[in-house]
Amino acid sequence: PGYAGELEVQGRAEIKQVTRARDGGTGQVLVLMLEGLDSACVAAASTSGDTCGIHVHEGASCASAKLGDHFWDQALVPEDPWQSVRYHPHIPVLMTAPVVTGLA
Repeated sequence: PGYAGELEVQGRAEIKQVTRARDGGTGQVLVLMLEGLDSACVAAASTSGDTCGIHVHEGASCASAKLGDHFWDQALVPEDPWQSVRYHPHIPVLMTAPVVTGLA
């Protein structure tokens, strides 16, 4: 909601719950099959802030344009784990490494 740009992104996204065996850290793995992504997002150009990022925000609905902060347990994970999660427009299927959020 609220996006007025020219991109028409479509596809499917799946979030899977994971627990790391080595330390019991909980988090999520994202499996994405998206089309129509911004072709300007390439590895060299997408290393700062939320640029070309994929992350989960706090909130109860995607129907509102008001987004909360990135969603993770700040008491268990001091640094924002979503900052390094990025997409590349020329990779049709992306499965992220586990994003350790501290959330189950």
